[in-house]
Amino acid sequence: MQDVFLINMSLKNSTIKSKLKSLKDSIVISTKSINEFKDKAIGYSKNGKIDSIYAVGGDGTVNLLASILVNTNKKLGIVPIGHHNRIYNSILNSEYIDIGYINDQIFLNHAILFNDSNFDLSFENKNSFKELKKFEIASNIKGKYQILKMNSLVISNNNICNNKYDITDGFMEAYIVSGKERFFDKEKDTFIKTNGFTVDALGSIGISIDGDFYSVTNFDFKVINKGIHLALPIQKRLELKK
Repeated sequence: MQDVFLINMSLKNSTIKSKLKSLKDSIVISTKSINEFKDKAIGYSKNGKIDSIYAVGGDGTVNLLASILVNTNKKLGIVPIGHHNRIYNSILNSEYIDIGYINDQIFLNHAILFNDSNFDLSFENKNSFKELKKFEIASNIKGKYQILKMNSLVISNNNICNNKYDITDGFMEAYIVSGKERFFDKEKDTFIKTNGFTVDALGSIGISIDGDFYSVTNFDFKVINKGIHLALPIQKRLELKK
C-alpha cells in the first residue's frame, strides 16, 4: 500500500518536498490550483492501492481533503505547514476524529458564528441549550427559541475552557460568548456539550469554518462520531524511515 502527499499550491519549501519524497511507498504531488488538488484527492480516494492521503498545508487544505475523504476507506494525514495548524495540534495521538457539519460544510476544529448585526439566533431545540441560564431566552413562533444577549457562538472540537476534551465522543463544545468581547471568558460566558441543533438567524451572519469565512442564515449543525480515520502522524512516518 502507498501513501499520497498532496501539496498545497502555495508551498515553496523544497526541503519539505524532498523529505516527503524520501519516504518509502510515497507519492508526492505538487498541485497548481484548488481544482487540481480536488481532482487528485478524488482520484486517489478511489484507488485501492492507496492507504492514506496527506494534506500538506494549513487548516483550509486539511478541511478540503477531509471533505473528500468522508465516507471513504482512506485515512487522512496532515503535514502542518500553515499559520495556525489548529486541526493538527488537536488530533495528536488520535486514531479517529469526530467531524462537525454546518449544513453540507464539514469542520474538524471549529466553527465561529459572529453576531455582529445585532440580530437574534433562534434554536429549534430548547433542550439542547437548557444550561444557558445567563441568557434571556424568549419564545418565538413555531416553537423556536431565541437567545437575545449574545455576541458569538463558537462550536469547537477541543475544549478551550480547561484543555480537557475528547475528539471521539460524538459531541462538540459550544460556547456562547456574551457582551462585546470576541473571546470566551469562562467566568462570564456559557459552555455546553452538544451533538446537533438547528439555527434560524434573522439575517445573514458571518461564519468562520476551520479558518475560512462564509455567510449563512439558516443552518443545521450535527456531529458524525469518528467520521474520519487518521493516518500515522508525519513525525512518526519520518522516524520509521530512519
